[in-house]
Amino acid sequence: MPPQTILFYGLISGLGFGIYEGVDYQTRFNWFFSGFNAAEYYLLNLIRLTTLPFLHAIWTGIAGYFIGFARLYRNGAPVC
Repeated sequence: MPPQTILFYGLISGLGFGIYEGVDYQTRFNWFFSGFNAAEYYLLNLIRLTTLPFLHAIWTGIAGYFIGFARLYRNGAPVC
């Protein structure tokens, strides 16, 4: 597989994990982290459900891209 394919798989898995983690935090921890303040609770939910999943996707996409290159150039020479 080319590095771009592994990058895509990394993006999708990171996005899925980020969404799962955001929903988990929203249902279990955000109310306590906000100090029972509705405005802070809303802000935490907004950040966890809109921004952080894409940040996870970027991190795992970068990792997947480098893993793809490591697989392609194992000993310094391209493997076909």
